[in-house]
Amino acid sequence: LTLADQDAVLTAVRRALAPGGAFACDVLVPDFGPAGVLRRETTWRDAAGRDAELWLLQDVDPVAQIVESHYLLDRTDDAGRVVRTRRRLVQRWLHRFELVRALRQAGFAQVRIFGGFDRRPVDATATRYVALATVAASST
Repeated sequence: LTLADQDAVLTAVRRALAPGGAFACDVLVPDFGPAGVLRRETTWRDAAGRDAELWLLQDVDPVAQIVESHYLLDRTDDAGRVVRTRRRLVQRWLHRFELVRALRQAGFAQVRIFGGFDRRPVDATATRYVALATVAASST
């Protein structure tokens, strides 16, 4: 969640790559629904073919760039009872230029940011930033 932790991870990734190697990652573009409002996300089908309802409740701290998401997954068991599974996820989001800065700080030679996995340019409709960072080729 901290800049120091993010820098340490990206530096370790950079060190693990050979000259000419590449690293790709994606981060979500911050676009959260209303904070503190429980909302239905989707119907989800598990591996056994049973449907479940996914609910999401989020608290957003725009100053710290932290989102705390509470996922609730409701399934119906064989007896017809609703069984709820809860998961909590805390994330710090990165804006586009923070991501570029972090990758360059980690020592990547070239950093490119796309608006999706299809390598389209970033525009106002992008829901994620896809980064492709490469290590300089050896000069020997």
